[in-house]
Amino acid sequence: MSQLSEIRTAVQANWPDNYHDTFLTDTKTDEYINAAQRWICRGTLIIPAVKILNYNFSWMKTEVTASTVDSQRRYALPDGTSTPLKFKSEISCELVDVNSKRRCLTRKFKQDIENDPTYNDTTDTGKPAVYCVDDFDLWLYPLPNHAENAGSAWTINLEYYGYLADLSGDIDTNTLTNDNPLILEYGATELGFRYGQDKEQADYFKSLKIEIFLEMVKADQQLEYSGIEVGMQPRAGSGLGEAEPGTANYYTNDTPYD
Repeated sequence: MSQLSEIRTAVQANWPDNYHDTFLTDTKTDEYINAAQRWICRGTLIIPAVKILNYNFSWMKTEVTASTVDSQRRYALPDGTSTPLKFKSEISCELVDVNSKRRCLTRKFKQDIENDPTYNDTTDTGKPAVYCVDDFDLWLYPLPNHAENAGSAWTINLEYYGYLADLSGDIDTNTLTNDNPLILEYGATELGFRYGQDKEQADYFKSLKIEIFLEMVKADQQLEYSGIEVGMQPRAGSGLGEAEPGTANYYTNDTPYD
């Protein structure tokens, strides 16, 4: 377990003395630590001659609820100011009605919804069945009509992957500082060497950062999939990217809750 101040001290110890003394202040060091944290949360890694790895860690999962507004289509996604994590990508979206019954909404791309004759009339109202994420908003189709929910608002339950909040105070901690502080140290150290135009040292710390990242992915997959019966376990590499268009459940969830 490490606090922000301890990681900052470790990063600065990796640099030549003149780095911190002349151009990499404590504030700049903290910026690099947070940049490394955002890189981890983005989870995108290009592995030469292998694949592009897109990964969401299980500790990035969170949920938020909101209430529908009669005839309102657009709803702001979590920006991290009043919710645990800033929105990165959704996992699922469901409506909960006045009787506490849940229905999983179908996700489509906005352009596909707009080209669907079912939704040609933009004033149509009813029980929302389809949603999309566009322009950092959640869109519902058709427009919510609370008359179809006994005059009450539906609860929107959004499960999503989110970004960790930036570290700012000296004693700040989070999942990464507690369990994997070295990846933050190495990532920030790499950025400092790049600023100092020392490519060799930057590439060295980058390799250390990537090594830890891949170990984190392995450990996270073991946590996510351990205990699943043989035959139900995902094939190797699953969960590392989005489904291909045309595959099962790419646009729909076949099992509504109600």
